[in-house]
Amino acid sequence: MTTTSTPVRRNELIVLILLLTASVLLAGAASYLAVKVEKVYVAHSPYFDDAVGYLVKNIRLSERVEVDGRLSAAWREAVANDRNPARTVPLVLLAPSLLAHPYGFMATAIPGMVVFLFLLGWTLYKRGGHWPYSLAVMSLFMTIPGFYGAYHGLAAYWLDLHASFWIGSAILALFNSNGLRTWRWVIVYALAVALAFLSRFISVTVVMVMTGPIVLFYALQLWRSESWKVAVSRLAAILAIVLALGGYYLIVLGPVAISNPTYAMGNSWRDVIVYMVRVLRPYFANLVPLVLAFLFVLNLMAVLLKQATWVWETRLALVWLAVAQFILLAATGTLQEHTTEYAVIPLFLFLVWIDFLREGKRLRWLRTAISIVVIIVSIFFIYRYSNLALAEAGKPDREAVALKKFDIEVAKHLAEQGDGLAFQTFFDNRGEILTAETFYGHGVKVLSPTRYDGPSPYGRTFFSMRDFAWEGGYPGLKPEEIAPMVYQKADQWLEFVIVFDDPDQALQREENNYAGVVAQYIAKQVRDDGRWEKVFDVEHPVYGKLAGYRHKSPQPDAFDILLRRVSLP
Repeated sequence: MTTTSTPVRRNELIVLILLLTASVLLAGAASYLAVKVEKVYVAHSPYFDDAVGYLVKNIRLSERVEVDGRLSAAWREAVANDRNPARTVPLVLLAPSLLAHPYGFMATAIPGMVVFLFLLGWTLYKRGGHWPYSLAVMSLFMTIPGFYGAYHGLAAYWLDLHASFWIGSAILALFNSNGLRTWRWVIVYALAVALAFLSRFISVTVVMVMTGPIVLFYALQLWRSESWKVAVSRLAAILAIVLALGGYYLIVLGPVAISNPTYAMGNSWRDVIVYMVRVLRPYFANLVPLVLAFLFVLNLMAVLLKQATWVWETRLALVWLAVAQFILLAATGTLQEHTTEYAVIPLFLFLVWIDFLREGKRLRWLRTAISIVVIIVSIFFIYRYSNLALAEAGKPDREAVALKKFDIEVAKHLAEQGDGLAFQTFFDNRGEILTAETFYGHGVKVLSPTRYDGPSPYGRTFFSMRDFAWEGGYPGLKPEEIAPMVYQKADQWLEFVIVFDDPDQALQREENNYAGVVAQYIAKQVRDDGRWEKVFDVEHPVYGKLAGYRHKSPQPDAFDILLRRVSLP
């Protein structure tokens, strides 16, 4: 027994090291190419929401680490971060210098990719006993063109795509758990679930919808085949691990995440499905669906020719996973690109058939030959798709060029004011974009508050283009009642504001009445109030002539308070 098992273990160890090495190389290469695309994009086009918001948050964190120290900043971040503590706390503790780097966030994105790729390859190997096929499917996964897009790709600091790698890892751990019977895979599943929602708070809803029914199905089978104590012990272990890592986070933010999985809600099922198909098209474009279809047929042949064992429970689970995100978003009427991205990995897993066990020898030679071809073709198309994205990133439209020119000019003026400037824009939600442009372009730290304390959980907005931000922060108040309140806070806390040079233009240019009335009021006040001094004029391609005003006697500690608070007092 010992003589036969030792070579098997040695072979598995070699394959394990091979797959882990391939995972690191593939994730590293894809990340490098995606960052290369992103650098070209931001050199020619403006930073964009919501990604720039997370960049600015990291800039603020880097300053807090310098002021408060790592441990204090990490603790504050762990209990106060309502979006992505798993993406920030490790950087604060282990590599705070990466917080100030425009692509330092990739240090917390790459591990999720590596883990998912490794588990993908290992799952295929353990079920099929064929490591070349594992490498082929891993390589094919990284050819998905959408990964290299500048706006929603790997190197754009959106949280959802990166969190989806942890959800994918949780799915694979679940399939490897032998119906929750194998403890180590149950633990891996729970860890991956916790890391998913700690990387993106709305992921708790997604992972519950996707994997929750499968977990309950496995637990029910375990109850029937063994005992209720065994089933309950597995569920209790999952719950204990998740609560140990993210219990505080779930208690504080769980209700918000579950009740608000996204923002653009209320659309019809048909509109949502059409929208999702359009959004997912770049992820499964050109060669990828053809190769996936070929592998699908190959695996189907293996089953029909009785060269592989089909696991019907896993196939049904994969069908559910493939449609779960469609059902979730359709049920909520959601039209949102970043939440659609959660469907990419389940669709891929469904198409590559991870649900068959060891096959016979009749198709083994064919699978080896095809695997080699797929690996070579995948490497070529990873390079090709990234180059196509690179070329597209370097060709912005006229509006993007004009906005980038505006951002650079305003950032230059803000940088001239020096470090530690608290400012706000009262024409558009451009404060975080200008913060990033000023810091990355000139190395000068400025901050723009988005809110101040108020009745809603997130406070009252300083300025927003969205009606719901005003209605939620100022319930029952008219725009004319809100405007003086905003100005009082601006006069108290802000050192610099950028407003319409002609206040009356605000009502003509702004898209909603709240923004127009507030922008007009603020522009009139700073123009007529002797405590403000006009510093510069600048032309915006959409809003026309704007003006920058500096407060003559600003609050001296406004910047320091902004470093430590989400909203001003």
